[in-house]
Amino acid sequence: MLKNPSALNVRKAFLHDLSNQIRKERKEHRDVLVMGDFNTPHDHKEIVDMFAKHDMNDLVPSGAPPTCTRSSLTSRPTEVVFGTKRFENSMEAFGIHPQFVFDGSDHRSIEIAFSRERLMGDPIPLTWTQPSINANHPKQVESFFE
Repeated sequence: MLKNPSALNVRKAFLHDLSNQIRKERKEHRDVLVMGDFNTPHDHKEIVDMFAKHDMNDLVPSGAPPTCTRSSLTSRPTEVVFGTKRFENSMEAFGIHPQFVFDGSDHRSIEIAFSRERLMGDPIPLTWTQPSINANHPKQVESFFE
């Protein structure tokens, strides 16, 4: 990327826009989780510093293996996962699949498990209270909308 100055400008613009959006969400007292393939440099200090301004921490465990086939065995994952304290405190497990499962992808998938109780509070709020219906059953659909 250093050979292409316009790519650096695109990265800076993206990080600037992302930072502005996170600032808006945090101002509304919302917790934020950001995951993505950032193709980060080895130390990715610029990204860590940007998220730190919003009280967000790197949730990728130290020493995690690379996630891209083009990365050296000693490089950090190119994907990033940053979250606010609520996400950090709710994380139960972090895994990187050993093989590449998406056709045509040069990245391995990441899996993160969060505790619903710690993330959502106790008791866990119900998001849907009505029973499910069979959309192919006209009487169920009709009674659902009554």
